[in-house]
Amino acid sequence: MRVLVYEQFHFGHFYQYVHHLLPLLIDLVDEVIVPVPDKSRKTVEFSLLIEPFSDRISIDSNIPYEDPRMTVRQRIKLHRNLRDAVRRIRPDYVFVPSADGQTSAIVFFRLCGLGALPGNVPVEAGIHYGLGKTAINFRDRIKDGLYYKAFLLSPWTNIHFVNAVLYESIQSKGGRLARRAKILPDPIPVNPRYNKIESRIRLDIPEEGRYIGVVGALDKRKAIDKLLEAFLDGTFRVNDRILLAGRLAHSFSELIERDYADMVKKNRIVLLNRYLDEQEFTLALSAVDVVCTPSPFHAQLSSVLLKGIAAGKPVLANDFGWSRMMIRRFQFGWTCNFLDKEEVVRSLRIALEQCDEYKESEATKRLLEFHSPENFAESWLVQLRKIMGKSAPKAVRTWDWVLDALPEEYRTIY
Repeated sequence: MRVLVYEQFHFGHFYQYVHHLLPLLIDLVDEVIVPVPDKSRKTVEFSLLIEPFSDRISIDSNIPYEDPRMTVRQRIKLHRNLRDAVRRIRPDYVFVPSADGQTSAIVFFRLCGLGALPGNVPVEAGIHYGLGKTAINFRDRIKDGLYYKAFLLSPWTNIHFVNAVLYESIQSKGGRLARRAKILPDPIPVNPRYNKIESRIRLDIPEEGRYIGVVGALDKRKAIDKLLEAFLDGTFRVNDRILLAGRLAHSFSELIERDYADMVKKNRIVLLNRYLDEQEFTLALSAVDVVCTPSPFHAQLSSVLLKGIAAGKPVLANDFGWSRMMIRRFQFGWTCNFLDKEEVVRSLRIALEQCDEYKESEATKRLLEFHSPENFAESWLVQLRKIMGKSAPKAVRTWDWVLDALPEEYRTIY
């Protein structure tokens, strides 16, 4: 059995997904092929996440590096690249952990009479975008309708949806798409839950005080500017701090240097402006009192939010989409509109005052078990194991199993 694991991009969650799928897949099949553009082989993500498996997989370099901006033209190129890879490699089975770009271009290939991939090879595809029941305005409903049509037209054998809101919306409609739809855990490693003060010492940041932490890629999708403005104008303790840990977008670096240099000098704003390896990422989450994900327009799953919960921390997240649904159902934090300064000030104050009261529930424990890397990989392999006549070493944890631990009235909250 030759299996192609196709991932076009290296940054963010992309190689993380491949990294967590490979161990179980390698042990299950005869050969695993992972296409990697030459430019991606020079990245830290490749060296940390894919290269450790290089003696056990075949790496195919005949894949072009593509611009990650999802223009219509770019989406068509992504799908064409996938078709070319399947035609060239001729695998028996294909996994595309992040198939959003390829899926949204499918209508153009259908119009050209090109449906399934060459050879009608079975494909398991992962989908990260789509709104489902959180599509609240006309523009979002139109966009979500186009996504739904693309899912229907896609040639994918199974479609794995990361966003539980979207998955539940599709299941509620029933039909052919619902039968192909699966829910996919996001791989969240077990957190060792280091001591808070020890973590601060190891990161060489001030030991005392209460911390709000924003950890990960600090790019333009996050309202760092609004968060800092609220923190500056709000009335907080003199040793309350914001930790910004991860690569800062250039515009945010300039903003902090221009307007917040005094707060940085006083350690009210603590910066770790660099790529965080897994150990540093874990320490940063362990060091804070509240994990904050200030992404006002992000409706999809947030792995940082889940990693914050895995670290045993409550979270402050955007009052929209997946984050809103998860916090309302599981009660592990607070939400706010990060574009409303007064609301952010109020929410920051509540989060800092109540963070010590947070207790992990049975439902949250189940949620973390559902999102374990092993359950993530096994969720991908259910169909392949059936084809090969092999059973999984243990039962796959399902979304229904997680929801069963919630009070009944919380299970359908949006």
